[in-house]
Amino acid sequence: AHGVLPVPVPAVVALLAGAPTYGLDVERELTTPTGAALLAANVVEWGGMPAMTIERSGYGAGTADLGDRPNLTRVVIGTRSATDAIEGQAVVLLETNVDDVTGETLAYVIEQLLAAGAHDAWLTPIIMKKGRPACTVSVLADPSDAAALREVLVRETGTMGVRGRTMERWPQARIFDTVMIDGHEIRVKSTAGRAKAEYDDVARAARALGEPLREITRRAEEAWRER
Repeated sequence: AHGVLPVPVPAVVALLAGAPTYGLDVERELTTPTGAALLAANVVEWGGMPAMTIERSGYGAGTADLGDRPNLTRVVIGTRSATDAIEGQAVVLLETNVDDVTGETLAYVIEQLLAAGAHDAWLTPIIMKKGRPACTVSVLADPSDAAALREVLVRETGTMGVRGRTMERWPQARIFDTVMIDGHEIRVKSTAGRAKAEYDDVARAARALGEPLREITRRAEEAWRER
């Protein structure tokens, strides 16, 4: 239906932007858009297998014959060792102070920063010289995204400058599951036994069902615990 496409297909290339990739001398598709989407949505840190205590593992087999290599995908779940956890993920913290931007604009800035690939973005109220109320806009991002996010800050706030510093973070592994609430899919993010329903999904279901947001949140998280 779509004719001849290069491998990897354009969707896979777009989904894995920013991820380390390499090719093999195999004349067929090895990474599908579905597989790439799962990786893009769930991977916190790219790299080799860390030092860890293995808890579970599983294999999935494909039907295509790849010649001298097995057509298998392996998933290993475990707890990272304390010695390996010392090495954190390198990130950049970008910040700028603004005192002449409306609250609506600041909300839009946060939205644009997250859409541009920031790990997180937030606002902190401050008091500047001469008692002027202002906000610090903070952005946490991969070093490779720093330049693009700095441009977003300058373009959207009109700030005269952006400061930044490098640091490390140690994110907990997160697992995404889906529960159904009266016919509506709601994603639930969990880590270390704690679960949180995704706001966008909860809000969409609450509007459609005419129920309070907090009630849909409660039902979704309860459904996750009982699954």
